[in-house]
Amino acid sequence: MLLSEKITELRKRNGLSQEEFGAEIGVSRQAVSKWEMAQTTPDLNKIMVVIIIFALWKLTPYKRFSEENVELGFGVRGVVEEYKKSFEHTFLLGIIFGVVSLLAAVIPMMLISTLDKENNAAIIISACIMMLIFAFGISCIVYVVMINQGYKRILKLK
Repeated sequence: MLLSEKITELRKRNGLSQEEFGAEIGVSRQAVSKWEMAQTTPDLNKIMVVIIIFALWKLTPYKRFSEENVELGFGVRGVVEEYKKSFEHTFLLGIIFGVVSLLAAVIPMMLISTLDKENNAAIIISACIMMLIFAFGISCIVYVVMINQGYKRILKLK
């Protein structure tokens, strides 16, 4: 499917006229008409705006791009690479929070065992707190790894 066909499909699926679609992304109705008739192609910045506003890349995230729609592929790739770069800091923080949480999970049990060995309620509460901290650590690590793998999978497309 060509970029022009994707733009037409996206506009119609969202129930927008060419004028409304153009207003959403900051271009004229005539520009949208030319894109849809494949007379011109939008510049990369406008493709990125369309992708961000309308989530166009979700239409074909795991499909290999062919010669006919390579221009859309590059637009999607640029946006995904940008998001991946901005995510790298979050990825490191997620891993650090996860590891620190896993290490800190034993602290409630250590404190209770040294302070009050005979209070069963305190031991049960500290065990619950330990499990919550442990679950938080695991979920942080799993979450950032899954998002990172998703970016890598999308960027493998050519």
